[in-house]
Amino acid sequence: MVTLRTLSLLALFVVAIPSPSAAQIYSWRDGNGTLVVSNKPRADRGDMTTYEVPGSASVRASRPATGATRFDDTIEDQAAKHGVSADLVRAVIQAESAFNPIAVSSKGAMGLMQLMPATAREYGVSNPFQPEQNINGGVRYLKSLLNRYDDNVELAAADYEHVDIRGNPAELLGAKATAAAAA
Repeated sequence: MVTLRTLSLLALFVVAIPSPSAAQIYSWRDGNGTLVVSNKPRADRGDMTTYEVPGSASVRASRPATGATRFDDTIEDQAAKHGVSADLVRAVIQAESAFNPIAVSSKGAMGLMQLMPATAREYGVSNPFQPEQNINGGVRYLKSLLNRYDDNVELAAADYEHVDIRGNPAELLGAKATAAAAA
């Protein structure tokens, strides 16, 4: 016979079970016009764009790179060659691999800029674990996304991260955020 106490314990157990959640990525421009991307909303709660990152419970955070890295020359060269901000390239590498040239994701993305095999092939990367090739292919891919989204860094970064934009950034951002991003 099921007692009230048993039902109460069962209800408490069900409520206490952790459920998968999705993290949020927040982005905005600071007073100098610099793009800020964070896992925390603006302290002043001003205008910002937010993206849901499904399955983020399985994502581990990386340690920030400090100082110059051994890849700086390649980053600077490729960024300048393809008209992409070197700081943006560094941010992508930090987010994707924490500057680990032999990183491999559970989905099969490889190297510093975490290129998927098809993307690596498309951009002529024969060895994605070779930093110069990986950065070259990753920067060219990033540039193609910047072109696709009319140099909107937020949308290009979201697409690079494979945030689900369903081919229509307005669906992800909503009308208010789209207007703010266009400003």
